Amino acid sequence: MKMSRVEVNSVVIPKKTPQQEKIPQKQNIVKSMIGRFARWRARGRHENLWGYSFILPWIIGFFLLVAFPFFFSLYISLTNWNILGARKFIGLRNFQEILFLDPRIWKTLYNTAYLAFFCVIICTIVALGLALLVNQKVKFISTFRLVFYLPSVVAGVSLFILWTWIFDPSRKGLMNMVIGFFGLGPIGWHKSEIWVKPSLILMYCFLVGGGMMIFLAGLQGISEQLYESAEIDGASRIRKFFSITLPMLSPTLFLQLTMGIIGYFQVFVPIFIMTGGGPADASLVLSLSIYRNAFEWYRMGYSCAISWFMFVVVMILTAFHFIGSRRWVYYEA
Repeated sequence: MKMSRVEVNSVVIPKKTPQQEKIPQKQNIVKSMIGRFARWRARGRHENLWGYSFILPWIIGFFLLVAFPFFFSLYISLTNWNILGARKFIGLRNFQEILFLDPRIWKTLYNTAYLAFFCVIICTIVALGLALLVNQKVKFISTFRLVFYLPSVVAGVSLFILWTWIFDPSRKGLMNMVIGFFGLGPIGWHKSEIWVKPSLILMYCFLVGGGMMIFLAGLQGISEQLYESAEIDGASRIRKFFSITLPMLSPTLFLQLTMGIIGYFQVFVPIFIMTGGGPADASLVLSLSIYRNAFEWYRMGYSCAISWFMFVVVMILTAFHFIGSRRWVYYEA
């Protein structure tokens, strides 16, 4: 008896487990997250391009006007370039001349340090005193603040020309007219080796409006509760100043001293306009020496070397100032 062969074409599909059913869902979630991340990255790149495009002018200006001149001047200081001729590399010969062969540079450094030291101390004291004065709660105090601040916003050249007339060595000069009322004779001021630097310091005392406003902002940031507690304890005004005001103003004072050291070491315009470095180099400063060597005597290499010498001196003084500030600057936590 023959048996017939039966072909079974049906396919048995096994039933999926719950874990297997969740795999496609997880894959879809991952794909969605990847898509969102890709769109976010594309949008982020677009926003970054816009941001870079906004700061690009500043970046170009920084490299062209700051970074390139900075490093190029270092290279020029190692040459004997006189602007008109070719540049010849001479190594540290310019710096050797500054330190050992140029007797004028040390007098220039002394004049610069003298002006910077006394201007920083005296102008800081005057600015702090004016800030304490205009911090009072009286009528028309805003007018007084404006009057004290105005001299610091007048255009520099016109202001220094005005001060040249004020310090006129004849009896017609305003300062000589004032001291004439006390029976004193006229002073040479800018024509005298003795008085030329004190006259410049006196002039800078009238230009402390910016520092006054910075100190005023610091004073108004001090809590009144500290003064009230001191009054309850019976502290006098002098005691409150040295125990509350000065410590709380120490960060502002540190800023003013730092900016003063850097700024007064680079003073140029008033010296150039009012004294020209005279008489007998009594007011010759490093910035004016840099200008003369570069644009009057065409010693561009030596001029750049002096500028780097001044940079190193200022950096050393600033570093000592920062180190010393750890002992007296109080930062409120």
